[in-house]
Amino acid sequence: LRAANAAAFGGGEPVTSLRAAVGRLGAKQVAKVALAAGLGPLADAPGPLAPVRQRLWQASLASAVLCHHLARAQSLAPEEAFAAGLLHDLGKLLAAAGVERLLDDHPEALALPSGLWLELLERYHLELGLVAAARWNLPDALTEVVSAHHAAPPPSGYVAVVQASDHLVDLLGRLLHVSPAHLAGLPLELDDAGRRALATFLPEVPAFLASFESELASGATP
Repeated sequence: LRAANAAAFGGGEPVTSLRAAVGRLGAKQVAKVALAAGLGPLADAPGPLAPVRQRLWQASLASAVLCHHLARAQSLAPEEAFAAGLLHDLGKLLAAAGVERLLDDHPEALALPSGLWLELLERYHLELGLVAAARWNLPDALTEVVSAHHAAPPPSGYVAVVQASDHLVDLLGRLLHVSPAHLAGLPLELDDAGRRALATFLPEVPAFLASFESELASGATP
């Protein structure tokens, strides 16, 4: 999205969906931008917090595909919902990268409890996410998601869908099987049919993550 909205790629009306960004850039260029700007320096680089960054990226991917699935029932654009899920916790990846720079200068701090670093990520991720959103000129809808995805009570629109996706990612991390009954407390209005459809879809999420990672492993060189 950042590249598609840059003047170097034609400028014009702001691009707010992944489909429009692909149309403006071309699929091959999108693949290079995504791999270099996303997994390259932030999520997949070596470092003391590499496992944390990888888990954050996996959770963001899972959130993205869940938001895409939930969007239609909420009369939202699935492509924009996917972007919202992918980017809402961007600040945590940036915070992890910042902590690692501090650890490079102060290696003795590696002896501190790992919970301290996780606390720092939680404390600063909203602020850092908003700084990135402003610098990258992200659309207002995505900036709202970055700033308000922890708001209570849940707002409507993309923020509500992202909150629901985070709830589902947590369930997938704790339960071997998520039934429609587990979805009764989802912070999003779904009828019985919607909960059954969602419960049927959830087992597909790990396969999506695995296929994405296998694609990267098969040739991620730009």
